Amino acid sequence: DAWNALSAYIDEQDIRKELFTDEEYQFILKRISAEQNSAFLRYFNPGKTIRTDRLIIKPANDDEMEKEYQKHLKEDGDFEIYPGLKLTSNNVSLLNFSRPFIYAAFEKTSGKMIGTCGIHHYDEKRRMAEMEWYVFKPFRQKGYGKEMVSALAKKAFDGKLCEMRETVMEDVYRKHYAKIDILRVDIKVHNHNSRKLALACGFKELFIDKRHFATQTEGLVDGVIMELEPGDLISVG
Repeated sequence: DAWNALSAYIDEQDIRKELFTDEEYQFILKRISAEQNSAFLRYFNPGKTIRTDRLIIKPANDDEMEKEYQKHLKEDGDFEIYPGLKLTSNNVSLLNFSRPFIYAAFEKTSGKMIGTCGIHHYDEKRRMAEMEWYVFKPFRQKGYGKEMVSALAKKAFDGKLCEMRETVMEDVYRKHYAKIDILRVDIKVHNHNSRKLALACGFKELFIDKRHFATQTEGLVDGVIMELEPGDLISVG
């Protein structure tokens, strides 16, 4: 109760140390430190590195990974197809991956980043999550997308993907493992590469949702809704 009641929006230099016992002073410092680390932990991916035959898939916590991701969003030539936004510096910066459950994949032989993959909108009660991926253009048509997506899907179904979740103590976080039975994707009907990749991993097409996407570049676009369950997953590597 004392922890949550204590305002952490103060700097250490503002504290009059002589007014507190050593124990009280250390308690206050811990509270301030927790508040300062809170924003970082909220978006931190504490998961472990995943290794496949050809890829190393790491939690996407590094600024250099994000820079490489945004570089390809601008240079690969299909930015408007991917998020449905106009190619502007502001729109590119909006697509950051500083979130739990997001990973960056690297080619083992060259060490080069080949794309990203992750889950979002995790619904704990329904044990569902939505999946997303992006393979950089120079690394397409190599089977890397299937290898990356299937590896992450297996970890999700095995309960090995985790996030940092706040405890009853404000600004104090602990690992929380996601329990997922269904992964869902929604793909623009004309995004044939992503549809093909999803089918190759075992996703099943459920239905076409009319006018599913509201885009800046194409207006309203139909979406293919697909789902994957553990028994349908086609693993690679």
